[in-house]
Amino acid sequence: MLPGLLAQHPLARTAGDPDSGCCTTRVAHLRAGLCPRGRRVASPAGPLYAAQHHRRALSGPDPRSKPGARRDPGAGGALHLVVGYELSLVADLWHQRCRPGRAGKPKLCSGGAPVYRVAGVLAAWANNLPARTRRIEEASIVASLNEQRTLAHLREHYQIEKELANRLRRATKEERRSLYNTVYDERLRRIPHHPLLAQAADSEAQLRAVRPQLRLLQPFLHLETVFLEIGPGDCALSLAVAQQVKKVYAVDVSAGLVRDSVYPANFELRLSDGINIPVPANSVHVAYSNQMMEHLHPEDALEQLQQIYEALMPGGIYLCITPNPLSGPWDISRHFDQVATGFHLKEYKIAELAAIFRSAGFARVDTFLSYLGYRLSPRVPLLPFVWLESVLACAPQRVRRHGAQMLTAVKLVAIK
Repeated sequence: MLPGLLAQHPLARTAGDPDSGCCTTRVAHLRAGLCPRGRRVASPAGPLYAAQHHRRALSGPDPRSKPGARRDPGAGGALHLVVGYELSLVADLWHQRCRPGRAGKPKLCSGGAPVYRVAGVLAAWANNLPARTRRIEEASIVASLNEQRTLAHLREHYQIEKELANRLRRATKEERRSLYNTVYDERLRRIPHHPLLAQAADSEAQLRAVRPQLRLLQPFLHLETVFLEIGPGDCALSLAVAQQVKKVYAVDVSAGLVRDSVYPANFELRLSDGINIPVPANSVHVAYSNQMMEHLHPEDALEQLQQIYEALMPGGIYLCITPNPLSGPWDISRHFDQVATGFHLKEYKIAELAAIFRSAGFARVDTFLSYLGYRLSPRVPLLPFVWLESVLACAPQRVRRHGAQMLTAVKLVAIK
C-alpha cells in the first residue's frame, strides 16, 4: 500500500517523464537502478551507482519540473538516502490528508485506512530526522560501507572479482582443482588496493582481526591440541594459536597474503587445490574456518567437508563461521548487487549448512552465540535459528537484511 500512497504525491509525477502517466516515482526508479527517464544506469545497477545518477534528480534544479514546484531543501549536491526520500514524500502526503490539530499541527486521524495512520507515524519520524541523517555526501557513503577506498577502487575491485568468480562458476570440477590457486593469486595481483593486502602489511590491523577469533577459540585449545585452520589468509591467527598448542596446520589455496618467512617449529603451511585437506587422518582436535566456506564452489563443499571429517580424530570439532545470505551478500558485490556475484560462490543459511555437515558424516551439529569473540550462550540446537531463517526469508528485502544481522552471531560447531 505504501507505493500507492507515494504515487499520489505531486513529486511522484515528473513533467516530461514518459512514465508520468503511470505515476512512476523517483523512488521506484531508485529501487530499480534507473535514472529519472527510466534508463538503466549500470549493468548490474546497484543502489550505490543508482544514487550517484540521481544526484541532480534529488537535489539540483530540474528543468523538467513545473514552475514553482516545491524543491527539496537539501540542495547543494547532497545525496538523499532512499528511505529518507520515501519518508519525506509520505510526510508531505500525510500533512495534506490529515486534519489540523492544535496550533495548526497535524493530528493523527482515528478513522480512515490503516495505511494513513501508519503514514502519520512515518511522517512524524521523517520530519524529526536530522538533515545529516537524510542527506549524505558520497564520501559518507563510502565510510558507511566501512571502506577506506574510493568509489573508483570499489568499482574496479567489483568488476575484477566478478570476472574471476565467473571463471570459477563456469569451470568443471577438474578445472577448479587448479583454478582456485590461479584466480586468488590473480586477484591480489590485479587489485593492489585490496583490503586483505593492506591488513597483511599492518601488524596492528592483524592484531585487531586476530584478537576476537583467539578469544572465541580459547575454550577449545590446550597444550596438547592439534589445530587446523582452513583458509588462514595471512596466517596471523594460526601463528598466534601456535604459541598455545602442540601443532598447527594452516591449509589454503594461495600463500599470496603470507608475509612471514620464518615459522615456529610446530607450524606448517600446506597448499591445497581447494578441496583436498593435506593433513594426516584422525590427527586434528580442532578445525576452524572463518569466512572460507562461502568461497567454495557449491559442488565442492561436501567433498571438502568429508576431507575435514577424515582429518578430525573421534570427538574432534569443526568450528565454522560463514556469512548468512539473508543479511547479505557479504562480498564486494554487496555494494552493487542483491545477491553475491563476487568470490562468495555460495552463501549458506544455517539449515543448508547443517544438512551438508550431516551428509559429510558429522554426528552432531550445534550452534552457539558470540559477539566480538565473547561467547554469549552455551551450545544450543539448530531449530530456533532455522525457524528464524524461515520467517525472515518471507520478509521484504530491507526488513530481511536488517533482521538477519542477528544471525551473524550464530556459530556452527560440528562434532565427529
